[in-house]
Parts: sequence; structure tokens; C-alpha cells
Amino acid sequence: WRRKAEHTERRMHSTVAERTREITEELKKYKREVWVDKLTGVKNRRLFEEKYAPIFAAQQASGGDLALVMVDLDNLKTVNDTLGHATGDQILTFAGELLRSCLRNDDIAIRYGGDEFVLLLPGVSAEDAHRLSFRILTLFAQRAKMIAPTTPAPSMTVGIASIRRHKPRSAAELLQMADQAMYRAKQTGKRMAYIFGGNAIQAG
Repeated sequence: WRRKAEHTERRMHSTVAERTREITEELKKYKREVWVDKLTGVKNRRLFEEKYAPIFAAQQASGGDLALVMVDLDNLKTVNDTLGHATGDQILTFAGELLRSCLRNDDIAIRYGGDEFVLLLPGVSAEDAHRLSFRILTLFAQRAKMIAPTTPAPSMTVGIASIRRHKPRSAAELLQMADQAMYRAKQTGKRMAYIFGGNAIQAG
């Protein structure tokens, strides 16, 4: 009887342990899904709010660099008004695919708002982020005008800031610098990649 009871108890513990593992895996999957924007496939604002400050703090404390790139889609309202929101969603989906394909494994692309994205590039200088952004702008402009042949054509405008170049006192200040750079690029004429306090390059 005692052996039978012990066997039953061991089997029960084993079942509980297995279920615990299943729940843990479910939670991990849930966590990943919670952080993904379903339309674009990039990470969402929730992940940015949870992870950006710790990433900034780690890079700053280690003396490393972190480039933050603000990306805004130009003329998406024109696409929605002219060709419909389904075409606008195609533009957003393509933007997400393009950003993910151009980044390294350690980089993070985030849909920050409706037509705004943020790129977190650990260990990347403002200058290297500028070169990457120009490539992204050019590729986006080439493909987007085929998806949505509107006038003006869909394009991207980018603002860039980094820890080493701009020496922000906080994660919020780095974000603000990139945001200001992006608005400066828009004022200059859109379809630009602009480093905070520096120069803009227009995509062809």
C-alpha cells in the first residue's frame, strides 16, 4: 500500500512539474506576442516602454554607444484618402518588413505610433545609423511608389541621435533629440535622414 501511495505521489508530482513547464512556455509565448505589432511584424510601443530605458542605461554605464532612429512615414494620409486604408496598411506592412530585413539581430525595430517607428541600435554610432537610414529611405521610396502610386509618393523621414555624439543625460532626452531631428528633417523637405545638430541627406 505504501509503495503504491509513493508511486501515485511521484506520478502526481511529475504531472504537476510537466504542467508547470507547459505554463511557463505558454507565458513565454504570450510575452513574445504581447510585444509584437501584428500589422507590421516589428515590436510594439509596450516593448519600447518596458525595455528602452534599461537598454539605454546599460549602454551608458558600459561606455557603449546607442543610436536611436525616429522614422516617420510621409504622405500616408494621402494614400489612405486616395487609395484606401487597405493600401495604407500595405505600406505599413512593407515598412515593417524592410526595417526588420535591414537590421542586425541585436537591433530592435518598434512601431511607436500610427505611422512612426523607432529603431534602437546598440553599439552603433550616429554616423553609421545615418548611413543605414539613407539605405532604408532609398529602398522604401523605390518600392512604396509601386504599392501606392500617389502624388506625393509615400516616403520616410528620419531623425537620429546617439549616446556618444550627443551625450544625453537620460533615455528621455535621447528620444527627444531624435524626435527633434526628425521634425527638422520634415521642415527641410521630407525624405531626409537628419542627425541631431548635424546635416540632412535626401534619398533619391
